[in-house]
Amino acid sequence: EIVGVLDHHRLGNSPTALPIPFVVDVVGSTSTLVAEHCITAEVTPPQGLAGMLLSGILSDTLTFRSPTATGRDKVAAEWLAEIAQIDMLAYGDELLHAAPGLGARTIQEILDTDRKTYTMGGHPISLAQVEATGFGSLPSRREEILAAMEEWRQREGLAFFGLMVTDVVTGTSRLLTRSEKWINAILPYTRLGEGEYDIEGMVSRKKQLVPALSALLDESR
Repeated sequence: EIVGVLDHHRLGNSPTALPIPFVVDVVGSTSTLVAEHCITAEVTPPQGLAGMLLSGILSDTLTFRSPTATGRDKVAAEWLAEIAQIDMLAYGDELLHAAPGLGARTIQEILDTDRKTYTMGGHPISLAQVEATGFGSLPSRREEILAAMEEWRQREGLAFFGLMVTDVVTGTSRLLTRSEKWINAILPYTRLGEGEYDIEGMVSRKKQLVPALSALLDESR
C-alpha cells in the first residue's frame, strides 16, 4: 500500500485506492526532498542517515555537475554534510570514483540496474544508464553487451534499446544501441562503431537524452 510519494521523476504512476500526499518537484535528487521535509519538520536525521541522504544527492547530481542539479540540492547537501561531519566535495569525488568498472559487472547489472521504458513517437523504447570512471573497459565488453541488448530488444518487442555509458569523471557519455535500422539511421550523434555513438557532454538521461530522442522520434512519425 502506497501511503505517500516524494519524487523528482516525470509522472507515470498507477492510481492509488485512497488520496495520498504526493510531491513531485524539479530537483536533482529525491534525497533533497527528504532533507527539506526534515528541515521543515525541524527533525535532524541521525549522522548515518544524513550520510546516506548526502550520498544520494551527490550520486544523483554527479557532485553538482549534472544539468539536473539545482541550488536546492546544494543547500540540502551542505546541511546534511554538516550533520554527517563530512567534507562534501571531497566525499563526492571519492564516491564517484568508487563506482565499479564495466569489467566487474554482470550483463544483468549493466543493462537492468538503472533502466526505464518509454513510448516515443508511438514506439516502445528502453534506455539504460550505467556510470563508470572512464571508458577503458568498454571495448572488451562491447560485443557481449550489444548481443545481450539485441536479445532483450527482440524478447521485449522494443523498437530501440539504448545503453548510456557515462564517465562520471569527464562528464561525457557513449551510447550503445540495438534498434530497428531506420532509428539508427536518423541518430544525430558521432558514430564510433557498429551500434556505438559518442554523445559528448551528455550525462543526464532524464534531462538530455530522453528529450532529444523523444523529439527525434516524434518528428519521424
